[in-house]
Amino acid sequence: MAEVKQDVMYKKKYLETIANLILNNEQLSDVTFVVNKKHYHASRIHVSAASQVFASLLNEHFANTTDKELVLTNIKHNASLFNILQYIHGIELNLTSMSKLVLCELTHLAERFKLAELHDDLKAHVSNIKRFKMNSVVPMLNTARTYNLTKLYDKLKEYVYQRAEQIVNHQSFLNLKYDVVIDLLKSNWLYAKEIDILRAALNWHDENIMDVGKVNQPNNENTQVEMEFQNEDINDEDDVDCEDDSWGEIDIVEDFLSKYSDDLFDSDTNEDQNSAKVITSEGEKSDACETFSSQDMNNAERNNEKTDDSNDSVEKSEIHGTNASEETINQVNKTDDPSQRMDVSNETSTLPISETELLKMKVKTEVERFSENILNKLLEQIRFPLIPMFEFMSIADKNPFMKYKENIRKKQLDMFNCEPRDCWKHTTNPCSWFLFTINNITKLRDPSKKEQLYSQEKYSVNHLKWDVHVKYYKDLNTSVEYMDLFLHCDSERIDWKVDVDRRFTLLSNDPCSDKEGIVDSSPSIKFDSHDDFDSWGCSFVELSTLFDPNNGYVNDDSIRVELCLKINSTN
Repeated sequence: MAEVKQDVMYKKKYLETIANLILNNEQLSDVTFVVNKKHYHASRIHVSAASQVFASLLNEHFANTTDKELVLTNIKHNASLFNILQYIHGIELNLTSMSKLVLCELTHLAERFKLAELHDDLKAHVSNIKRFKMNSVVPMLNTARTYNLTKLYDKLKEYVYQRAEQIVNHQSFLNLKYDVVIDLLKSNWLYAKEIDILRAALNWHDENIMDVGKVNQPNNENTQVEMEFQNEDINDEDDVDCEDDSWGEIDIVEDFLSKYSDDLFDSDTNEDQNSAKVITSEGEKSDACETFSSQDMNNAERNNEKTDDSNDSVEKSEIHGTNASEETINQVNKTDDPSQRMDVSNETSTLPISETELLKMKVKTEVERFSENILNKLLEQIRFPLIPMFEFMSIADKNPFMKYKENIRKKQLDMFNCEPRDCWKHTTNPCSWFLFTINNITKLRDPSKKEQLYSQEKYSVNHLKWDVHVKYYKDLNTSVEYMDLFLHCDSERIDWKVDVDRRFTLLSNDPCSDKEGIVDSSPSIKFDSHDDFDSWGCSFVELSTLFDPNNGYVNDDSIRVELCLKINSTN
């Protein structure tokens, strides 16, 4: 008998040991990232190979300087970047022991640096978190909303509704995303004093929506170190150029506005709306990684003086009286508020107005419109009839109510939702609920393949296993194309049968959408191991409706189907 030769395999975690030596070792590293003034040393080869975003940043950086240090902004927790570097260098991450605040930011950074595998794994891990704390529920809500983690988002909302009074009075409420705030405020389960809910909404507006009078104090996710660098620059330079500061203020405003959707801007024309978003070639990258070399930072601290006063004076003289100035004045004066219009009388028109000042006026007007629209959206969710008059009178002359008294007075006259809010009740239901995801759904458009697409999930209830699948169907009489949806049941037992009621719901892929899903119910469906059929279904939805982008049913070539299953009898 011939002897079978077997390869002897040798494996040891030696590379991880080497990676631990390289990471954060100043002598062995060739690039240093600076986050919140803390230095992290890394291998440029590892970082560039793992992330195309990092590769581009490093190539651009080293093309202009020999300085090893890059300052990264828009990172709040130092541990978030260090975990990213650990992952890139092949070092294990302990997700269980990681704080939820870092987990949320790490998920965001994985997307930002296009680390797709890490991003998907983090979303899966975060989705399965079952226990929450008050200090982490807000960033987790924001994360779940951002990445459509429906299961997690629903669990978090339940947590919030059970502690509604604490949440609306908690400082972290101010850090909620706008769409999450609206979603919570409109819910009947947000059971707290309506005056407290109103106060929370006004404070959120104060904290998050930029005051045009305080353009140099934006509320965003920039780190404290950015503000410290700005303060150092101001303290070190006694005669910083005023016009340069003005452009900086405009950049801040544009960066702020770019974070919100266009439907919150109440502009007269598309051209006017677009004009409020100038200088966005850099500003639109607010979520991208902003970098500075340490040489840049030192140079900025040492010298921020203007180098060519004569050329600037010529530019100002050329700008004065041009058509661009007149056009800008006209656009600014479109506002209905006379107090916001520019005075262009003979007495003031002789004064030179720089292009920067005109642009600041335009942006200021746009921010004011935007701020009022956001405030109105918030106030529409407040149920003013639920606020006792004596409560309101006792706080009407205090901030933030005093600041917004005119807006509140107008909204009190409007008729919005007046239903009383109620305590959260976790209702028991004899039904079981399952969520199925079906991928590659666009294959249904090719009927020649006659493929059956199965859900990626399969759920077990006792000895029974449930999943769903879809296939293409065309009605020969009407030539209408449908997606057939089937419920499939099997069991490891040889002899079994079950009688169920089922209800399918095709869900929108937006967890905060008000759009109702498509529903189909069937009572008393019988599955039997002795029958030839182990699936029951129907012509569920027309393909034209399914693939209509306005309906939002298809996202990333997948659909979500919710199953409500009631087992009547089984053996």
